[in-house]
Amino acid sequence: MNRNHKPLCLTILRVCLGLAIIPVLPGFALAEPMVNISTLARLGSWKISQKFTPPDRGTPKTTAGGGTRGEGCPTGKKALTALIPKIKLGLTLSDRPTFYWFLPVATTNTGKFSLQDQKGNLIFEVPVHLPNKSGIMGFTPPEKMLNLQVGNQYHWFLTLPCDADHDIEEMEDIQTIEGWIEKVQDPKLSQKIAKTKPSQLSQVYADAGIWYEAIDNLIKQRCIAPEDKAVIANWQALLGSDSVGLTNVAGEPLLTSCAAKTN
Repeated sequence: MNRNHKPLCLTILRVCLGLAIIPVLPGFALAEPMVNISTLARLGSWKISQKFTPPDRGTPKTTAGGGTRGEGCPTGKKALTALIPKIKLGLTLSDRPTFYWFLPVATTNTGKFSLQDQKGNLIFEVPVHLPNKSGIMGFTPPEKMLNLQVGNQYHWFLTLPCDADHDIEEMEDIQTIEGWIEKVQDPKLSQKIAKTKPSQLSQVYADAGIWYEAIDNLIKQRCIAPEDKAVIANWQALLGSDSVGLTNVAGEPLLTSCAAKTN
């Protein structure tokens, strides 16, 4: 993890002063039954081709892994996990994408999301409300706070205190996950997307290496058709891709609001 992150948080004037805590929209835990992908693939009506093709960007030079955890943080079977490919970098076409992670049952109801530029300068930092449940959570930064520039890579962090009695600004034992994001433009891909059926968009994004839209679109599909075996299988295939390696959280429920995702 970038060693400059914690000092920046303490010394740079935050743009979030006076901001209320950003809540997660109320939703429900959408449990996902696991399905046998190989069995579905043998059935003519199912087309399982959701493997993720990573972009040819290499690994960001300053990344130091997927996360850290302080000595006083609780341990469990599954750790706080960023939903990001193994190279830690995901592409997006959006000015304001949604970031996803797996959240174990939190010891506190407030975390902190921050974004830095490639040089480690803090762009913004906001508190994030955490549900008292375990599952996959999405967070979309507030409007007018995130406006990614094409071709620039950005470093994001989610930081949680391990002690519920400590204020978010007085954290000592913390656990942190991180990822990178880069906005791209591709007119040919945009034309293809415009002609693609909604149910097939996640495959187009995954094939093109557009991670943030690929996972977001599959979550929308899960919200619309939570029992659709093809959607479930595609979700498992995306997270289980060799370039992603998130099979261990593929069966976790959604904590994000399906009402917001389908509107």
